[in-house]
Amino acid sequence: MIRHPLRLVFRLVGFLAFFVQAAVAYFRLKLAGPISHQDRERWTHESAKKLTRVLCVNVTNKGRIPTQGIIASNHLSYIDIVAIASVAPGVFVSKSEVRYWPIIGFLSSWAGTLYLNRELRSDVAKVGKRIAKLLRTGRRVIVFPEGTSSNGASVLPLHSSLFFPAVATKARVTPCHLSYSEPGNDPENTVCYWGSMLFLTHFLNLLTIESIEAQLIFGDSITNHTDRKQLSETVHHRIVELSQQSKNQKSRIVRSEEERF
Repeated sequence: MIRHPLRLVFRLVGFLAFFVQAAVAYFRLKLAGPISHQDRERWTHESAKKLTRVLCVNVTNKGRIPTQGIIASNHLSYIDIVAIASVAPGVFVSKSEVRYWPIIGFLSSWAGTLYLNRELRSDVAKVGKRIAKLLRTGRRVIVFPEGTSSNGASVLPLHSSLFFPAVATKARVTPCHLSYSEPGNDPENTVCYWGSMLFLTHFLNLLTIESIEAQLIFGDSITNHTDRKQLSETVHHRIVELSQQSKNQKSRIVRSEEERF
């Protein structure tokens, strides 16, 4: 059932207006000639910031944001890309289905997203080579190595294949933990997109949320690695640590607010 239908109408109009503006800005770049990666990342960054305003998502971040290498984050929802791109634009790696999602597919493709079909080993190898090429040129690549989104209760095991390009190029890997909160509601059932949830129903309900708090915590970069599986385990451990740090911080805030009243 859709909550707050009037708010939904206003947000939907705002989202469609945003999409038109983003499309116009993108095709202006395209008509001017080949789009440089700097212009594409600038477009992605500006579009993400505008979309956070449309969706009423307030993004805060802690830790040093790396300028290159791989950012490996936990995965909770399709708006993870928006939250991260608003502070750290780069080349995102996403599951192949996203390419065909209405509107979202266009935006992600225009942002230069690399699509990965994990069921095809040949596709994993092909995308891995493209990631390695980007890393060798000093680019920033964002991956969600859990392979699927979750409700955020825990960090799922990571797929080590996405770390092979970092090992091959000796690129730094920065663990990142992303969490959401929504005043008065559990984000597990409203913001997080996981399990058997239907995209359209979830997205329409997302548009009715009054406000969303998104917190990104970047950990220390890992530079000394020689084995992708060991690297995967290390990154997983670091993200779990960042998750606990986030929970402790939110618990302190809750206690502080309770003491105030």
